[in-house]
Amino acid sequence: MQTFQPRGFKSAIAHLPCALNKLKLIHFRSGKLTGEKGHSPRTHHTVRSTASMTEWTSLGIGHAEMTLDLTLPTGQSFRWRKTGDDRYTGVIGQRIVSLRQTESEVEYFVHNSQALGSDSEQDTEVLSDYFNLSTSLTELYATFCARDPRFNDISPYFPGARMMRQDPVECLFSFICSSNNHISRIHGMVEHLCSGYGTPLGAV
Repeated sequence: MQTFQPRGFKSAIAHLPCALNKLKLIHFRSGKLTGEKGHSPRTHHTVRSTASMTEWTSLGIGHAEMTLDLTLPTGQSFRWRKTGDDRYTGVIGQRIVSLRQTESEVEYFVHNSQALGSDSEQDTEVLSDYFNLSTSLTELYATFCARDPRFNDISPYFPGARMMRQDPVECLFSFICSSNNHISRIHGMVEHLCSGYGTPLGAV
């Protein structure tokens, strides 16, 4: 399994002049997205691997409220990787989070909760805010279906396509990277910015 070493986004933006330089280089340079020569490697903390992920916590929502395949890889955020069937791993703030979709609900696992000193109540609050769970998608779909015949016809094909509430700074820089690019390349640019300048959060 390939090692995933996510890093924080805001710490990357603390190096704003360098970060902007990096963005320019990535925009105009072809080939591999590599780091600058002479950039010193950063150490990272080892956190629990996916093999030991036994403490999954339910978000208390099902497919109608969030379908991972219709929410995470669709161009809203570029911090998520598919790491298994119905499973994604990404970064929310300083948390390394894995999500999985079961037949009845969405569950999460925070790899570095011990290092952060957080508990499941705090983690659930952070994820609930990030995924905007205070808004009922079921109620919105019902309203949209009642007012728009076309939406009523096509909505069964994309249940749980949820709008996330991302960090504004991360969202802004992702938007800057999106100019004349496609999703996979934007993903690589954002990841390269974080890996070059962000704070190491761990390896999973």
